[in-house]
Amino acid sequence: MVVSVASLLLGAFGGVWLWTSATSRVEVIATRRTIERGALITAADLVTVRMGVDPAVQTVPAADAATVVGKRAALDIAAGALVTRASVTDAMVPPKGFTVVGLALGRGLLPATALKAGDAIRIVQTPGAGASGQPVSGPVATIGATVVSVSKSTDNQAVLVDVLVAQDAAADLAARASAGKVALVLDSRER
Repeated sequence: MVVSVASLLLGAFGGVWLWTSATSRVEVIATRRTIERGALITAADLVTVRMGVDPAVQTVPAADAATVVGKRAALDIAAGALVTRASVTDAMVPPKGFTVVGLALGRGLLPATALKAGDAIRIVQTPGAGASGQPVSGPVATIGATVVSVSKSTDNQAVLVDVLVAQDAAADLAARASAGKVALVLDSRER
């Protein structure tokens, strides 16, 4: 008799626990599409999902979605991933002492490997398109940079790469880039 009552109480407790677990869901923010590191987050990038969340996961409640819009992705956030406070940042691009320079690079002037925001690169001096295959004389100038964003030109003839460089190197790089005298190399992604 005691065993039957204990089994009945244990079953009832288990049922209540399961029902509570299944119904204690919260609305949190997830991503509608992949957001690359450094990209500005818009309301269209976000979606609200209802789920049970472990308190150890620092998700952003759906009611706080406005606090995420307008910030930048601190890391690559895959489509469907939950947004956490650590995955967004207020950091401005470019930060003090740095400049963003735009490069339009054709075939053969950058790796075939897809570039991503945050990639460490070097921009290398080249003789330019009209130099009849002559190499650069003397030491080759390089400028270290970080990829900010990558897109294709509207005619698909060039890859447009915004790069973050030290402010004192920006003018020289912009002049070389406008003359078609630069190529881009991708450095190790190992951190």
